[in-house]
Amino acid sequence: KPPAGEPYSKALGDYYASCMDEAGIEKAGTKVVTKEFGAINAVQNKKQLVALVARYHQRQLRPFFTFSYQQDFKKSTEVVGSAEQGGIGLPDRDYYLKDDARSKEIRAKYQEHVVNMLTLAGLVGKKATDAAASVMKIETELAKASMTKEEKRDPEKLYHRIERAGLRAKAPAVDWDAYMAAIGFPALEAINVLQPEFFARVSEIFAS
Repeated sequence: KPPAGEPYSKALGDYYASCMDEAGIEKAGTKVVTKEFGAINAVQNKKQLVALVARYHQRQLRPFFTFSYQQDFKKSTEVVGSAEQGGIGLPDRDYYLKDDARSKEIRAKYQEHVVNMLTLAGLVGKKATDAAASVMKIETELAKASMTKEEKRDPEKLYHRIERAGLRAKAPAVDWDAYMAAIGFPALEAINVLQPEFFARVSEIFAS
């Protein structure tokens, strides 16, 4: 029982209890995510895709890219939006791009894992393998456009205050005005785009 006047203690307790309720989780199966599958399947155009991406970003899921906030690198008193590469399931871009035997094995195991997850979600046979191949294809394209971990260590390479206007110009297939409104910051203009070329590729993927 949480102490009086501490609502966060109750929220934390409820969260812990829900995670520990293994019998309830097993009984629920995939029912709790069926609505999400429906929302994904309903996407027919870029406008709907942007809305769905924004919704998941609000839930701390990160399809395609990440968006958060940061102190401006050159003006520490200012907090700005932060648009950054993301959207891959493996830890780093190199996992997708290296040709050594170990990397190839990891990619095969990862794709097998995606097939298994999609099968548990209700896709059968070829539908699951085809969908997993699509996941791998999209993530590989995102990886190709991503900075290396070495490049990300250089703060100068991560500072591009091109603002919303610059982000819109770099990635025109993404409706940034709709995205900002959907995440609750319709007036946000101050944005550091850490990897502008990555967002150009995201725009191409959206357009296709």
